[in-house]
Amino acid sequence: MQYTKTLTDSGWFSGVKASQAFAATSSAPCPAFSRIRCRQWKQELKSKEIAAVSSASIPKATSGVLAQDFGLSNKAQKPTTATSAVFLRDRVVEPSTEHIPHNDVSPAALIEALSKERNLNNAQQLAFSIAAQHFFEQMSGTSIQPLRLLMHGAGGTGKTVVVRLLRELLERYGKGAQILFMAPTGKAASAIGGSTQHSAFALHVHRKNVTADELGAAHKDDITPQRIKYLQEKLRDIAWVFFDEVSMTSCETMAEIDQSLRVGKEVLDVPFGGVNVLFAGDLCQLPPVGATPLYRTYASTNLTMDNRTKAHLGRAVWKEVTKVVEFTEQMRMRDEDMAETLSRLRLRKCVAADARLLNANVLKSDKSPDGLSLQDRPEVMVLTRTNHTVRTLNHEKAAAHGLAKGAEVHQSYADDTTTTTMTNEQRIVLLSYHGMTGSKIGLGRLPLFVGMPVVFRGGNQSVALGVTNGAFAVVAGYDLVADKGGLQVARGLLLRFPRLENLTLTWLPEGCYPIIPMSSKFSFKDDADGPVIQVARKQLPIQPGFAMTVHSAQGITAENGVVVDLTKGGFEALTAPGFLMNFRKNSIA
Repeated sequence: MQYTKTLTDSGWFSGVKASQAFAATSSAPCPAFSRIRCRQWKQELKSKEIAAVSSASIPKATSGVLAQDFGLSNKAQKPTTATSAVFLRDRVVEPSTEHIPHNDVSPAALIEALSKERNLNNAQQLAFSIAAQHFFEQMSGTSIQPLRLLMHGAGGTGKTVVVRLLRELLERYGKGAQILFMAPTGKAASAIGGSTQHSAFALHVHRKNVTADELGAAHKDDITPQRIKYLQEKLRDIAWVFFDEVSMTSCETMAEIDQSLRVGKEVLDVPFGGVNVLFAGDLCQLPPVGATPLYRTYASTNLTMDNRTKAHLGRAVWKEVTKVVEFTEQMRMRDEDMAETLSRLRLRKCVAADARLLNANVLKSDKSPDGLSLQDRPEVMVLTRTNHTVRTLNHEKAAAHGLAKGAEVHQSYADDTTTTTMTNEQRIVLLSYHGMTGSKIGLGRLPLFVGMPVVFRGGNQSVALGVTNGAFAVVAGYDLVADKGGLQVARGLLLRFPRLENLTLTWLPEGCYPIIPMSSKFSFKDDADGPVIQVARKQLPIQPGFAMTVHSAQGITAENGVVVDLTKGGFEALTAPGFLMNFRKNSIA
């Protein structure tokens, strides 16, 4: 394969960097994953998740312009602690009162002051002004139409900043509970402190092996009395809904969201149930997989009649969006030249200078002997089109890097049980099977070493804690035992997630999150004339994090640059800039 050969020639497999983030590190011994310990960890994690959700709901606007508006700045009192015993007689003490003056600042002046304080650029200031003015008009009792706003732009242009500031504004006026934050995926939802669309609205998740959180617990059916009650309780006080990464939302899902809002708000004849809706995203990114993108004016004839109807309804309600603010100023990517090139490539408006810049970043290969070497940049992430290529690259990279860093590389073999007795030869063949494209079957063989970067694939275990499908983590330890055939199977794994550095659990080192194997079922036939056998597989829900598919890479931020194949063109290559904007350093073609 030419892509793999180019990566080999450029030194991606063999390169080693002493300071790389996924260097093997020492770790305390991993404890055995016994049932008692797993049960204890589950209880402790549930408590920490509840605390995280509660903390996220605490108003943050206690300083700056928002606090000054209510005369609260510099009012905080330093806590005092008494070291000696003090005994007071029972007596009635009159409560002390303090008059806090309210600074009568006009909404327009407050919006302008906030924009200056937060250094909002022109697009951010415009979008925030539209939303904030709408909020003040509604709060004053003015009868106006609900807001329908789209903030459109590439990753890193500061769209989410606007909504976070709007939330602070609502919190300052006691309306913080009136806004919902959500996104199509758990990873995107965790980044904004929200929930997934499917969880919030109790929508069907059209795939296997999903978690209860994604299904909205027991409220996953169509419009039933139980679901109506759930939606009405969930949306009773909601007046604002923010949707991030809207490009991943299909017309079919948009129709279901619209229906849920109408039912939950008990306003059946008004789009989105009459609530204010704000969308953010980049429609130049990849479309939703196997569904109708929001910009498509027709529904595929390959869809079922029900889904075609939903696609048309979703498209109709999407056209209710009447205000659009385009975000163009790149605030995340540090390389200005590359950012400008990717911005033009994203819009199919490249100039000659863009071609020269991209050609200057071509990797070393037989065709480009003077190309870039990755010997000193082995930590860059590789993007590919297929899961098969991702698995191949990840296995080779894991073996090379584990050995180069002096770490012992182990293999976690899938724990397979079948309806018939397996021979050793059949077991080996079965371990080479990873499922069809798009399936959620665990890997047959999984390389492991302490310090290895991984991508979590176990669903949205905890959006509040950032343990979501697609989240990055680093291996801190693992518990492997030999099965009857002498192969090492996993009982548990310790991962370090970026947001959980201070996590403390009984029996575990600080910052370690315990993961247990997940189950999947599939049918397998090892030859054309052989019988079909049913297989139940248990494997750790991770994949090595050296390579990813272009679809999986949407919405992520990587610190060390990426490699992407632009030689074959196609929609994936042309839309790559949409999410390459999320990468902070030079990207490589």
